[in-house]
Amino acid sequence: MAQKKKIEEVEPLLDELRTEYCSALPDRFKAMETLLSSLKATHQVADLEELYTIVHKISGTAGSFGLNELGNIAGRWEEELDGLKGRKLALHSEKFESMKHYITEMRKSIDQ
Repeated sequence: MAQKKKIEEVEPLLDELRTEYCSALPDRFKAMETLLSSLKATHQVADLEELYTIVHKISGTAGSFGLNELGNIAGRWEEELDGLKGRKLALHSEKFESMKHYITEMRKSIDQ
């Protein structure tokens, strides 16, 4: 009985944390779009690293808030970005379009 009461006390706190997490996601998506545009224009390694960091954080935290699909999408993109590290960043337009698609899919996953 005591354990059930503890769970009931924690649930509102978890809901509040999830709400805060979700409210920050649009800014993160916008930051990813900005970094992707900059990466396309300048091919700066720093942009790739910052983009990777944001995607990695989402990949690692989304599941904790019940956003498993978001975490899975971010995880796939993280693997792709990790594969680009240390390579020449002369990426084709098709590659950038596929990366933009990840952001679209991430947005869709939280709108459901």
